[in-house]
Amino acid sequence: MEVATALELLARSPRVLLVSQADAAPLSLCPVIVNGTLVFAWPRDRVAPLGSPAVALASEHVASIPASCGGGALGLEVRATGRLIAVEESAWIELATRLGARSEGRREGEDTAWVRFDALNLEGTAQLAQERTPAEKTALLEALWARGLPEDPRAIDLVRRASPTLPAPPFLQAPEGIALWCALEPSAEPDAVGMLGQTWRVELTPQAWGEAHRHSSAWVGARDRLGKLCATARAVSDWSRDAWIYDVMVDPSVRARGVGRALLRLLLEHPALRQVRRIRLRSSERAQSLYARFGFQPVERPAGQPPSQAVEMCRIRPR
Repeated sequence: MEVATALELLARSPRVLLVSQADAAPLSLCPVIVNGTLVFAWPRDRVAPLGSPAVALASEHVASIPASCGGGALGLEVRATGRLIAVEESAWIELATRLGARSEGRREGEDTAWVRFDALNLEGTAQLAQERTPAEKTALLEALWARGLPEDPRAIDLVRRASPTLPAPPFLQAPEGIALWCALEPSAEPDAVGMLGQTWRVELTPQAWGEAHRHSSAWVGARDRLGKLCATARAVSDWSRDAWIYDVMVDPSVRARGVGRALLRLLLEHPALRQVRRIRLRSSERAQSLYARFGFQPVERPAGQPPSQAVEMCRIRPR
């Protein structure tokens, strides 16, 4: 498992199981990641075993395997080891508090005991169909995409990352040297925001723009041979009636190669958009021809509305 994937699992886990050599009874705690390590607000009724080696365990059910592919489950597990030490840096405590770390059982005004791992050694294991044949994995990816549950796009990307030599399935076909991904991970936020910020001036902080991507209904992208993010697009959808497409960007280094068309096709076929009745976006004059290929038409500007550089376009799905 990649380090970034392991850290993301720890960061989003509502609880981890912590076991220390100095205390036989395991603890269920809510950690946060600060400066690359785990930080805990220690429970009031337990003495922190400072200096003791400890293990933190987090697991996640990713998705069920469709019955047509034999059933079962896809999942992740991370084991973090290190030595417990006290957190004394006020900046660490402030950041941990801002990220949502809370001490259980402490009254208002009581001091919180803060504990962290001195260093974070990660071991990740994954049940992501690695034992299956290439043909079986491809069939699994296609079945997940066809099923289209909210967790399925991410499950598809995790299976592909666990089997990097597996050819892309038909729904992820892209121009040569380009790999499409149907659920970009949070670690892609800085690259996406950096790419967009080079072209568009938006009154959002990089952090806010990153959160907008992370909380979108769909966020797809493309990477080049070196794994660099070279295209990104996202959408906010109610999965039925309305959706908006935002922040479509193709890096100049890969333009005029069909990357934009492949990316937009993938986004429109994403489970969050494929059944939506009305999909809207705002386009520059230059990009209108791309969207027109997919059935988008300019929306007539209401009388009295001032002109804008961006043109609103809409696609209505036939009933």
